[in-house]
Amino acid sequence: MACLRTYAGLCIYSPDLSPDSITSALMIQPTRTVDRDPESRRPGQRKHNFWLWTTDGLVESTDHLDHMRRIFEVLEGKSEALDKIRTKGSTTTISIYWDSNGQGGPSLDIATIAELHRYGLDIWWDIYFVSDDDADNGA
Repeated sequence: MACLRTYAGLCIYSPDLSPDSITSALMIQPTRTVDRDPESRRPGQRKHNFWLWTTDGLVESTDHLDHMRRIFEVLEGKSEALDKIRTKGSTTTISIYWDSNGQGGPSLDIATIAELHRYGLDIWWDIYFVSDDDADNGA
């Protein structure tokens, strides 16, 4: 099996909307937020607020598509809210964390591509490769 662990996150980056405003617009309680801080040493945090809802610990599957489907379930009926958030300069994306110890890699089926389009979401993978020794030791 190539995938050892995976989860997905709905990420919203906004230069102007506060995380609380995003929460109110979506009516989804975030997993994590970070307020923009112009004095931060981190470039991303200087530029935008960050809002995240993740499947980490909620979906017990090594199939990233299961995690994405859970995000789509949470977003049901919220397309207009996402559009409004984007019109205010925000970026919306899905990030997939993916640990692997072998060949193969993530893929998308037509239904998932259609849902990404429906909600106007970009996607990216944060992929890590671990050795079999690391996997045996719980890394």
